[in-house]
Amino acid sequence: MLNSGAAEAVLSNVKKLFSPLPRSRTIALAVSGGADSLALLVLVARWVKLNPGAPEIRVYSVDHGLRAEAPDEVAFVLEVAQKYGFRSRGLSLGNGEDVPASQADARKARYRVLREAMEKDGAQILLTGHHLEDQGETVLMRLAHGSGISGLSGMRRFARVEGVEIFRPLLDVSRDELRQIVAQENLNAVVDPSNFDEKYERVRWRKLLPLLSELGLDAPRLSRFGARMARADGALESITRSLFCEMAGRDEFGVLFIRRSQLLQQPLEIALRLLLMMMSVASGRHVSSQLAQVEELFEALCSSQFRGQTLGGCVVEPYEEKILVFREAGRIGAEQIFLKPGEKILWDKRFHIENNGKTTVFVRSGAELRRAQAEGLPGFDARLPMSALGGAPLVRDAEKKVLALGEMILVPFVRTRHISETKLPHKPGRNE
Repeated sequence: MLNSGAAEAVLSNVKKLFSPLPRSRTIALAVSGGADSLALLVLVARWVKLNPGAPEIRVYSVDHGLRAEAPDEVAFVLEVAQKYGFRSRGLSLGNGEDVPASQADARKARYRVLREAMEKDGAQILLTGHHLEDQGETVLMRLAHGSGISGLSGMRRFARVEGVEIFRPLLDVSRDELRQIVAQENLNAVVDPSNFDEKYERVRWRKLLPLLSELGLDAPRLSRFGARMARADGALESITRSLFCEMAGRDEFGVLFIRRSQLLQQPLEIALRLLLMMMSVASGRHVSSQLAQVEELFEALCSSQFRGQTLGGCVVEPYEEKILVFREAGRIGAEQIFLKPGEKILWDKRFHIENNGKTTVFVRSGAELRRAQAEGLPGFDARLPMSALGGAPLVRDAEKKVLALGEMILVPFVRTRHISETKLPHKPGRNE
């Protein structure tokens, strides 16, 4: 039975629900027409009414092109949004022929069209209707998948998903409370049959959750567990960042390094996080490899027989008394980039490169550089593995003269700069 009293408590507490929102001129709502997202719309409307200085609201509803009823459902959402005085827009993933092949593809496409709409409308953040039971299901799914502490934190209240800034204000609100809010507004929520289709993993966990609740493992308890994991994750991340800045370094070629002995003497959880952080900086991307893969890599790294391994777009290999982590050249691509006078680029999401000269220069991976050529460059450390240079940008002129390699700049009119602020004053292999 729906608890109207609890729903009324949620409605009367809207200021607290949305108080974490950063100051924004415009915020967006993702509304499918289901009870959860409709309740979000109602709650936002109540919040706006109580706050004259609230941001402008934009409502988006996406037609995934998977069901014949979808266009009518989008039209329904736009009608409800208009009723509450919100500007709204229906979005489509394609022309009906380019239908996403999987839920993962549909999710990426959905966030792509949402991001494009937000950019057009100047919306800074997207609100979604994920609720307490969604969080419980997420924790169970990640536990089953073997997630570590970070994964078991569940969905974060604030997150960045496919380039979209997300705020989930309803993670502590139950599904029943949201349904009651919708019922009190005399709205007939859309029912998506895929929410009951057991071919989807989340649906199977959803159906199992009531049985687990009888044993005490209900959504509130799973959510509380996730919050505690988030606390532990934040503490461990803070310690890791501090040690990373203290022990890790980066040279001018974008190669990350750490003393092997320092890495191995850390508690295992910290060591794994240090390794992942190095991989993320070295690749210029958030590395989200499976925890089991990182554990296997670290176990191999502990052996004196370790000769190197690739993971997450990086090469991890020993070098003298250190462990090097650098971008895997094969992941960059062999194409040459033409950089005209006055132009600048972000190369491989890691290096800002700027041509302040009078002629076009050419940028590609340093993998094509031979050792004899590299050793002829002033200041080059001849002991550095040549494989490590493959992840650095090589800038040349029309006569193939080297103008820069990574941040090693040989002419005044070319500027290169790694986007990471992590750089220690020493380089691998040099005295410390």
